[in-house]
Amino acid sequence: MKLPRLKEVRELHGWSQTKLAEESGVSRDSISNYETGHREAYPATAKKLADALEVEIADLIEPAREVVLPKAEAPRGAGREDIPENLDRLLEQRGLSTRHLANENLYNTLKRASLEDTAQIAEEMYDEIEAIGPDLTLLRDQFLHNPRAARLLNDAAMRYWTLRLTLAVKREQEFEPVIPEVDEAMQHLQEAAPMLIGAS
Repeated sequence: MKLPRLKEVRELHGWSQTKLAEESGVSRDSISNYETGHREAYPATAKKLADALEVEIADLIEPAREVVLPKAEAPRGAGREDIPENLDRLLEQRGLSTRHLANENLYNTLKRASLEDTAQIAEEMYDEIEAIGPDLTLLRDQFLHNPRAARLLNDAAMRYWTLRLTLAVKREQEFEPVIPEVDEAMQHLQEAAPMLIGAS
């Protein structure tokens, strides 16, 4: 069966694909394929995903149905007073065990790291970006002129590009998207980058 709302419901929880994979026992690659529509899920697999997200299977299928999440995982709707003071706090709020996006010395960290370690950092940073993507969208759409929000967006964008450029150099590759889903999540930051730099 197709699961057209899987990505939407997962993002409402603030979960990355990796987090959903851990909670459901379904592989990350399979989850990615279900979200892009490249594969259909068996009913038993759909049930695992729905159970992990604490919703009905129908909530992953029917576009007209409103998903009601548990209070602890309520959809984001933060007010100005709820904007985290920095990326470290935002990543902590979303349950991320790594904090590479919050590393103010990311360039030096990546420069000293081996290619293998850089690739590992990249994978963990992609999970971080995926997990806070809905937060970044909300900040850009609703609170862009708030200095704290602008600083968060600017920091995330700059560290993301630092990672991508460093990884491309170390792999002796031309600069190109590494994971399309992550680039899509960050597209709004690319478009807003000049404004963000000025606002921060």
